[in-house]
Amino acid sequence: MKKALCLYLALTLLLPVLSISASGTSSNMPDPSVLNGYENVCLTYTFDYYGSNDLGAHTVEDLLPYVGYYNRDGKLTDYFFDSFLFLPCVSFGPSGGSMVGSFDEPSNLVDWKAYIDDTFRKDRNVDALNTAFAQVKSELGDKSDRKAGVFFTMLYPIHTQTSFGTIDGKNLDFSNNEDRKLAIKWMIDEQLSRYRNGGYDNLDVVGFYWFEEYLFNYEYTAKDIELFKYTSDYLHSLGLKFIWIPWYRANGCDRVDELGIDVACMQPNLFWLDTPDYDRVKDSLAYSNQYGLGMEVEVDWHAFGSDDYRERYFRYLEDGMKYGAMDSVKMYYQNKKPAVYAAAQNSKEFNRRIIYDLTYKYAKGTLTQFDIDNARNGTYPQDEVKPTFALGDINCDGDIDQYDYLLVKRHYFSTRFLTIDEQARADVNKDGAIDQYDYILLKRNYFGTYVIN
Repeated sequence: MKKALCLYLALTLLLPVLSISASGTSSNMPDPSVLNGYENVCLTYTFDYYGSNDLGAHTVEDLLPYVGYYNRDGKLTDYFFDSFLFLPCVSFGPSGGSMVGSFDEPSNLVDWKAYIDDTFRKDRNVDALNTAFAQVKSELGDKSDRKAGVFFTMLYPIHTQTSFGTIDGKNLDFSNNEDRKLAIKWMIDEQLSRYRNGGYDNLDVVGFYWFEEYLFNYEYTAKDIELFKYTSDYLHSLGLKFIWIPWYRANGCDRVDELGIDVACMQPNLFWLDTPDYDRVKDSLAYSNQYGLGMEVEVDWHAFGSDDYRERYFRYLEDGMKYGAMDSVKMYYQNKKPAVYAAAQNSKEFNRRIIYDLTYKYAKGTLTQFDIDNARNGTYPQDEVKPTFALGDINCDGDIDQYDYLLVKRHYFSTRFLTIDEQARADVNKDGAIDQYDYILLKRNYFGTYVIN
């Protein structure tokens, strides 16, 4: 019997995320396994070159609320984001060149080097993340080999830059695609070298991010497609992943496979519409599902002081929960430092703090409609475990459903650890262990082929 049960487990756990979306509908969105199990990528903006650069310099204290989840009493209780994307603020480098694709003021090698120096500066950014993760891991008593995933950025070699700078004795001219490839390769290699020489024992480099948010649609499109494919091939030869975050229905969204991208999370861009369209996230997710994209969650400081903007943010989480994005790879935009999630964590004001708490539950795959409805009514997610809830009702929402068996699955794969009280409710077969048998019984209960007593 156990052999048959194990075979059933193996087949069940290997099913893609499409079989367990909260809505019960299929999903074609990227499974975390594509990124080696990492699924919650926090965008971490550095290199704010305007003035002192303080808004692009993350300290250990700045990063702790992202690495760990701190409850409303300020106690560390869990991990939060499992991976971090380092990317530059939209600013100009030392030469005056733009850090984004710019026809008029393209960046050069001086700017690229300055950005990389900033990413790896002592006690800030990557170095600070390494320390912050070690601190959270120690406080949680985690003895595993768990690490924080990191992604680095490739800046765009704009074709109007004809005198980029000298690499390997050659002054690069970006009107030539071969020179653009050399620049991309140099940027990947240089950041990997800094990473490998940094002694970052608590970090795991996962891949690189394409900084431009659309495929340029002009006479150079064919050359850009060639550059995408070259980048993909080179990263894959190094065992690394290629990620992208295009804006809503941007040119190239429907051809990520052709471009060689492993995971692309499209921006719904609801948060910045002049007039709110509360169906925007749902519509965006339908498009993402069609083309195998994930979703970027988006928020800025408007959510703190505006009922409309807070509702816009709730729609990202609510529709992401309903239509499969919550169980796929997720990327999170929250502006540059001082960014929204850390500010929310430090606040006693409900309209701020609720953003931190709901985002945590969304990241962990435990957010429910009950949580969203309560948040709209001014109530926090339930923290305290009540012993009156039934065996199998792990998240204490009154139902034994897909959220409960997802919690057991995440615990089994060590992506979200159950608390002691949650484990007591998760031990459905009462054998003292939280394992595949509990997962199977919970799932069978949900589909009506078994009844938990």
